[in-house]
Amino acid sequence: MQHHDETAAATLVVKTDSWYMGSNVEGKPRRLLSYIGGAGNYHRQCDELAAKGYPGFSMT
Repeated sequence: MQHHDETAAATLVVKTDSWYMGSNVEGKPRRLLSYIGGAGNYHRQCDELAAKGYPGFSMT
C-alpha cells in the first residue's frame, strides 16, 4: 500500500473531491481507488507475489 499511496501522491488526482478518491463516503479515508503506476509495474509486482507464494494472503 505504501507504493500505491506514494505513486498516487505524485499526481493531481489525489487533490480531487471524487468518488475515485472515496470522497463520496462520509468518514471514509481518502485513498485512490486504483493503481496508477502502470500496467508493467502492476504485472511485475503480481508476478513477484506469486513467486513468493502470495505472502500476506490467506488462501482457503
